[in-house]
Amino acid sequence: MNTYNVDTSGRFPIKAWTKGVQVEDVAAEQLRNMANMPFIHKHVAVMPDVHWGMGATIGSVIATKSAIIPAAVGVDIGCGMMAVRTTLTANDLPDNLAAVRSDIEAAVPHGRTDNGGKNDRGAWNDMPKSAEDRWSVLLERYDAITEKHSKALSRNNSRHMGTLGTGNHFIEVCLDENDEVWVMLLNRHPRNFLFAVVLLFNSCAAPTGTSPQVGAVAPKNTFSLFDPATVIQDQWQHMPLRWETEYRLAYLDGRLALRAVGRESASVVIRRVQVDPNRCPILEWTWRVEKLQSGADLRVKESDDVAASLFLLFGDPGFFSDPDPVPTLRYVWTTDRAVENEVIDNPYMPGVVRNIVVRVGAERIGQWVTERRNIVADFERAFGERPKDAIEAFALFTDNDQTKEAVEAYYASARLLCTTSAPQSGSR
Repeated sequence: MNTYNVDTSGRFPIKAWTKGVQVEDVAAEQLRNMANMPFIHKHVAVMPDVHWGMGATIGSVIATKSAIIPAAVGVDIGCGMMAVRTTLTANDLPDNLAAVRSDIEAAVPHGRTDNGGKNDRGAWNDMPKSAEDRWSVLLERYDAITEKHSKALSRNNSRHMGTLGTGNHFIEVCLDENDEVWVMLLNRHPRNFLFAVVLLFNSCAAPTGTSPQVGAVAPKNTFSLFDPATVIQDQWQHMPLRWETEYRLAYLDGRLALRAVGRESASVVIRRVQVDPNRCPILEWTWRVEKLQSGADLRVKESDDVAASLFLLFGDPGFFSDPDPVPTLRYVWTTDRAVENEVIDNPYMPGVVRNIVVRVGAERIGQWVTERRNIVADFERAFGERPKDAIEAFALFTDNDQTKEAVEAYYASARLLCTTSAPQSGSR
């Protein structure tokens, strides 16, 4: 008798050790997409902790043949959990642990501010000797990597040693069955340093020829920017600016889409592309807004939230964790404080990011809407000249860190329509 379930509906079987475990629909769909890829070796295995993931399904084991999928591992190589037993017992702890938590928060840098700059609260300003000593152990190997691969350099390398980061990273004080006190830690890696290394080798592994696709092949005169069925091979990255917006695959009205729910947060999902806007000048996408922040205003920093938006970055921004300013168009769905077709300078990056207001207000709330824009004409309106550089990154962005009002949006697809045969639609 098998101890696992078997799904043979795809090109390769899925063996799932999930008897008695409820598997969410979006995770099951993600697994079926993976099982349809032509380079799977024998089968896809699924563990009991299975749940949806941005790159690949968490709790899946994917053996491949003649292919490497860095996004199936993710960018958290080097992350992990550590538990340290202390000499304390439950009797040594105060009834109220608020002061203990405050002391931990004061001692360990966490979060991210100042766009990761010198005033970032999540990095060391004055490194303690313990962090310096650990960094010195790594330094020789780090220098060997960056000497050979200069793009792996990160300005926040040693400053992130021994810090906590953002997202689901945590420090926990807990008790075992003998009432002994333990300190548990998740994600203790030197964050920006490791992330730069991961992005470098992700780009080395990106397909230079034909990339495997799931489902129908796009016409030759289109360039796919976003397809929820192919998020694995498209190597999307989730970059928090201030806490993490929740991005998850979801079905709505029978359509697979990326659902974005604000958690008093601002984070972007972004991927690298390489396409000439003059060859592919028409941007077409389908989106939907369920909840819109009434107090948002694109002109004011303190209320610059957006229900749904798409970014096109013209030129190489470098590392997404510490991007260089390049001319950027952002197509937005916002409140009726703006006027449709208006160009609004971004208050955080004036002269660099220009908002193109595509849709305002609640008239089409709860409906799928397909938009089409001429990006060359919009770029000329926004920056006074035609684009000189290729589009090198594309991003989706929903936030509510300023207004704190509920926001929910869905992104179903985005593509460029080209006047000549489009380049391959994989990451560069």
